[in-house]
Amino acid sequence: MPHNASDYVVANVLPKIGVVPPTSYTLNYADAAYIEQILHEDAKDYLYSGIISFANACASIRVGYYSWSTVKLYYAIFYMIRGLLANAGVCIWYMGNKPMILKAAAGQHMRKPPGGKKAGTTHGIVLETAKRELSNDVIFSQPIAGVHAVQWMRERREEANYWHSRFVEPGVPDHMEMVDQNGLRRLITAYLSDVLSFAFDPDRAIIAYPILVCKRLREQY
Repeated sequence: MPHNASDYVVANVLPKIGVVPPTSYTLNYADAAYIEQILHEDAKDYLYSGIISFANACASIRVGYYSWSTVKLYYAIFYMIRGLLANAGVCIWYMGNKPMILKAAAGQHMRKPPGGKKAGTTHGIVLETAKRELSNDVIFSQPIAGVHAVQWMRERREEANYWHSRFVEPGVPDHMEMVDQNGLRRLITAYLSDVLSFAFDPDRAIIAYPILVCKRLREQY
């Protein structure tokens, strides 16, 4: 599926800029209203992708593939956080290979993403932008083991993908021990009933935090 809002900016807003620096261009009311509308449609697609990623992770956990499930759980929160940004009217788009941020509101200017080199990839741009634009959201209300929640999830993904020369299977990584000991179905049932009590606990966050982020995005519909 295309990123409809960013495609609209490239096809319809960028040609209006001409030789004016993009950061000097002021978004007009008509474009702002339409971008906001299609961002909400994009958010539904991100929610869908997040739910599919979460379900795929659960299927992997059931057969003991903890490394791959960790990667998919990270992707679940990435998609759903992008959905929260879209519903907040934040459009991430590319001018050539340069990322830009545009808030869907009349009078707003395009700006470079936060984070500098730290946000060099699309994932970095999305997560660093979310830290700023969604700083008051409950999903960022606490750290996990002293680390920003999205950074903790990202580190678990990088640990599974990059930190070791081989996957941990048939072993169980520390962040999955609670799942291995108690069973996925039991934990998900508990987390759904009171997710805030579990989402920032490092022993439980790998499952509970994606559930919290999904819950927040679903609430918006």
